[in-house]
Amino acid sequence: MIFLIQSFSKYTYSGLNFLHSTLINSCKDCDDIMCFLEKMKPNYYLSDHTINDSDISSLRIELIKTNDHSIVHREKFDLCDNIHLTCLNL
Repeated sequence: MIFLIQSFSKYTYSGLNFLHSTLINSCKDCDDIMCFLEKMKPNYYLSDHTINDSDISSLRIELIKTNDHSIVHREKFDLCDNIHLTCLNL
C-alpha cells in the first residue's frame, strides 16, 4: 500500500496524514487493531483484501471511517501481470 501513501502525499497540505503500516505489525488480532485505532485516533484507515477467483486475482481496497467503521469508498481492481499499481484510481 506504499503506492497509495505516495499518491496521497500531495494532500498533506490539507491536513491528510498517514501512519506507516509497520506500526500495526505487532497487532495479532482484531482486538489489537481496534485498540490501536482508539489510541491513535485516525479519521480514516484503508483496508485491502486480495480475492482469487479462478484465474483472475483482484485487489479490493476500502476507505473506512474510524469513528463508526463505515465504508466511505470501495474499489475492486482485477490484477494482471502488467498492471501498474500507481495508476489505480481512488
